[in-house]
Amino acid sequence: MILMTAFCIWCAVEGRSIYSQGEADGNVSAGVAVFYVTYAQGGAAGAINVGIALFVVAAIALGQWMVFEKAGQPGWGALIPIYNFYLLVRISERPTWWLILYLIPIVNAIPLVLVPLAVARHFERSTLFGWGLILFGFVFYPILGFGSAQYSKPKYIRYHEGQPYVC
Repeated sequence: MILMTAFCIWCAVEGRSIYSQGEADGNVSAGVAVFYVTYAQGGAAGAINVGIALFVVAAIALGQWMVFEKAGQPGWGALIPIYNFYLLVRISERPTWWLILYLIPIVNAIPLVLVPLAVARHFERSTLFGWGLILFGFVFYPILGFGSAQYSKPKYIRYHEGQPYVC
């Protein structure tokens, strides 16, 4: 969708027609072009869909921004594609190579489920809250980011002379 939007804006700025190789009639603004192509003349329903999509994206971005800052990572990383996955992997204490798993179809289900569950655990939230991050991130990331949850590094149990202790 982002690429389609960028293409439509480019077409409007360059004065090109979106559907043909010829020149545009000059009456198509960038906003109209984006709306027209993205939602195929959906009318009011298209406008509502755009509004809902913008709300969901903004809620997740703001929530992740605050989550990243609580975890000691740069908050602006929530706005950068792929880099925000990298930061989530770091917060969840998973190996960095898990970032590659996000790029492989079907296999990406593994980090898409396990990373938010680990993020919830590092903020001392339940597994059910982690499933909320997975399924309803636009609600649960702001709750995690703006709420009272504090990031805590995982505690590891070590053994010294047969006795367990927490590091």
